[in-house]
Formats: sequence, C-alpha cells, structure tokens
Amino acid sequence: MPDDETENVDNLLLIKKMESIIKESDDYTEYSSNDIEQLMFGKPNYLEENSFSTSHQSVNVYGIPEQKYEIRSEDNAIDIQVNKSEA
Repeated sequence: MPDDETENVDNLLLIKKMESIIKESDDYTEYSSNDIEQLMFGKPNYLEENSFSTSHQSVNVYGIPEQKYEIRSEDNAIDIQVNKSEA
C-alpha cells in the first residue's frame, strides 16, 4: 500500500477509498517494515544489514558475495541475487 508520502498518492482515488474503508475496520492493524523484519528475522533492520546494492551491470560478473542479498538496479531493470548462507 502506498503511504501518504508517495508522490501523487491522492490521485489514486480508489486506493485511498479502499484504505479509508479498511482503516475503519476493527480488524485493521498496520505494521512497519521494521516490525515485519523483527518477526521474520529477529532484527528490525536485517535486510539493510545483509544487503548490498549497486547499479545494474550490462554483464553480470559474480565473485565472492559481499552480503546475503545483492540488488542491482537501473531505470528499467532490477536483479536480486540471494546468496547461500554459510553454515
């Protein structure tokens, strides 16, 4: 769900209407990404601590991974590599 800081979110009329209806429900609960990371991984900033991001490369050349998650992006592509954990 886009938050209120998302550019032009007020133009998403049906989304904002749905948000309003959901928030009026007694069953509504909102969690931050930190809350979810704490539940899933035991640390509120696990993904930040275990990710490396850089620009996308025309040719992917992989060596020894720097982090568990590697993210490479550009305007029209994103690569996410999940590296095997060492036991």
